[in-house]
Amino acid sequence: MNELERTLEMLFKSGGYVDMRTRMDLLWGTMMMLRSQDRLNATFPDLFTVDAIGESQLRDSFGNKGNVPMLLLRLRQGKTNKEDKAQYGVVFRHKRLELCSVSGMAFYFFYRYHLSSQPWPDFDEIPDSDNDSPGWYKLRVFAKEEDGFEAITYTSHKNVCNNAFRRADCQILTGTHVCRREGCKLADALEIDDSSMRRLGRWDHSRMTQHYSSGIPRRGARELAGHGADEGHYFLIRESVEPSEELQRQIFPNLEYSEHLDLQKPPKDRDISLQGFFVVLRWFRTVILQDAVFLRQRYPDADIWNHHPFNSPDFARFSAELLHEAENGRNPHAVRVEQTVPLIANRIHEQTTQVTSVLRTNANMITAKLDEIHQKLEPLDEVHQFCTAMTINGLHLRVADAPSTQVASNSTASQLPPSQSAQLPSSSESAIPEYDMCIESVKTVERLWEEYDKGISRSIGAPRGPAIRMLDQQYSGRWRVGETKRKQYQRRRFVWEAVMQASENLQMSPVVIAQKMDRYMENKKISSLNKLNDMLKDVSGNKIDPLWGVNDIELRNIV
Repeated sequence: MNELERTLEMLFKSGGYVDMRTRMDLLWGTMMMLRSQDRLNATFPDLFTVDAIGESQLRDSFGNKGNVPMLLLRLRQGKTNKEDKAQYGVVFRHKRLELCSVSGMAFYFFYRYHLSSQPWPDFDEIPDSDNDSPGWYKLRVFAKEEDGFEAITYTSHKNVCNNAFRRADCQILTGTHVCRREGCKLADALEIDDSSMRRLGRWDHSRMTQHYSSGIPRRGARELAGHGADEGHYFLIRESVEPSEELQRQIFPNLEYSEHLDLQKPPKDRDISLQGFFVVLRWFRTVILQDAVFLRQRYPDADIWNHHPFNSPDFARFSAELLHEAENGRNPHAVRVEQTVPLIANRIHEQTTQVTSVLRTNANMITAKLDEIHQKLEPLDEVHQFCTAMTINGLHLRVADAPSTQVASNSTASQLPPSQSAQLPSSSESAIPEYDMCIESVKTVERLWEEYDKGISRSIGAPRGPAIRMLDQQYSGRWRVGETKRKQYQRRRFVWEAVMQASENLQMSPVVIAQKMDRYMENKKISSLNKLNDMLKDVSGNKIDPLWGVNDIELRNIV
């Protein structure tokens, strides 16, 4: 990331249409993990905003956490989207201003329609499939400077990126695909989980993602922007003051006129995409003015500050107010603690880290001890199965063939009435036992595993029932004849199969694995074994991703 940040800094200082476009290109490619084709195909109607509910640390008058806008780019058909499914690149405003892709896009639009030769778009021109005249739908985001309707070619794109890397003395970065790679490296550094990373980069092709999910990787975008894994922690000091309406109108001054023309149309003729794009431009006004205050401190010699409105008295007043508020204003409690009492915040963090480390160490020691105990008890399993078989089937003695024994046996049989003689059990074939699973009383994975592996008693002092494992081994499916028994079995089968598979993958005892799964159910608020079984069934059918990552590796971290 060091070379990328150096390139971004060089491009902003240098200025110019191509440099501002390339800076925006690198930021979007990294934070949205976009391919070159995705960036070059982007048009104005593909840009819109969506409010992320409850993301902000700041609360409204009712005590609810505020909403935060996300900027979305709809991705057209390409290498990873051959069927033109609904896919999106998503970004929040970044915690670090120099890595903010929303800021990069906003300043690029400012340069495009304030400082370059491109005129303000004619948004009143409606695209017509029977007319070759280009409407605003065809305006390219990554356009040539001399023509906003013409996208740059892949060769030009590659050359421009490589030229920027050479100017910044980069030794590693090259080509257009490097942004996607740098985005993955940044996600790895932030320890973003694999599931979120796959959704961010659109590598997740599960049935749920393709057909049922919104396709908006909100959590991954939040983490990549530096706002943490959980919602409700978004706060930017540079958003402390909202610029005045008068100052905002000095950015994109033709915007109100374009909106007025659209509102003059009958409601049925108004363009929803255009209204969404106007919202983006209005947001960019605020982003540009707020970020300019801090960017001017970082890059005071950049040429852009010589242009209106950054050289105006209105902006000077706003800048002074925002800087004062950023230094002395009222921040959310968590932010204020970290800023005003950094030693306490650091000590709390250190203590939390130490306690977590001790707990993890103790948990590993306990797990190892339980594994050792389980290994010592394994020889008793055969004894348990033998006793269970005796309880169900009775004890059958096989007597060696001998004349006297045969005579005794025959004489015994001959003394019985015919009806009783016919009912004598055969030594080669035993009756199939009747067993109903304890659906109502077994509520945990650990208890279910006991029923499967060893059998359980239905009341205090009662003998254990047969182990489901033993029933399956001896009688296959014949012991669960009937619709009720089959349903009982199917509503639990995927759970004990998952226990056995995880035990094999992690080389841990099934009992410990079952305990970890119970804690997982508590953490995820999974209400019943039925629900867990259904989820594991979907995993088995490749309908959803594995609950605990590849080879159940994430189970190790559940304490």
